[in-house]
Amino acid sequence: MKLSPRLALALVGVFFATLVSAATPPSTFKDKVTLGNWLAHFYESPEPELVAPAVLAASKLDMFNTGGDRSFAYFGFLSGVMTKYPDKVPDIASQLVSLKEADQPAVVVGLWYSTYSDKKPLLKSLAEKMPVHAKTITFLADNDSTPVTTLPLEGGTWVFDVLWGYFMATGDETVLLRVVEALKWSAETDTTKNLMAKNAKGSLTAQGMLHTKVRAFVTDQASKQGAYVGAILAEVQKDITKGLAANKAPK
Repeated sequence: MKLSPRLALALVGVFFATLVSAATPPSTFKDKVTLGNWLAHFYESPEPELVAPAVLAASKLDMFNTGGDRSFAYFGFLSGVMTKYPDKVPDIASQLVSLKEADQPAVVVGLWYSTYSDKKPLLKSLAEKMPVHAKTITFLADNDSTPVTTLPLEGGTWVFDVLWGYFMATGDETVLLRVVEALKWSAETDTTKNLMAKNAKGSLTAQGMLHTKVRAFVTDQASKQGAYVGAILAEVQKDITKGLAANKAPK
């Protein structure tokens, strides 16, 4: 599964809407835009008890499929939730067993990449309930993972989907620092690294349009990073400002 270079546009298309209030009505999970917004801003007003119903609804609405690829953002999101709310993990995993088969890997891989202490026994129990993925689940349960925030950027641009999903669940600025780290490759002749740098810049712009926290972070880091990366972040600031103005302009 390869991430489309259209990451930023896909993220905006799925998640761009007004903030959902803390008292989430059931109807929130019947509409793609409102549900996408609930997921994107989860860290601002967390309701972990509603994560499983929200993810199940997203699967039914085929929101896992963006730009022709199965989205990595959902396993990043679930990994963040399971890391931050360990007491909710067994219940979330139990409910998400009913995900359609194509989307079940999101909960499996999300759990594996989380820091939940009892994830291996839980994974082994999921292998029995998700027979199509049993072989993969058993393999993961027998091996160790690293936290999402330490995924090597050299692994591919799909990592940005995972990182942003994790950010939406946690608001963790470590994620933002990892994305900024890729900007150093903006002048690389290596095609893969150059693509990662472009995705990093595009996703920072897209998420900056959605999140006050990202905008503040970009502004702060523009003065703290070295001259080269700082100049790119200054461009991101300008692009965010232009994007917000364009969305406010009458159609």
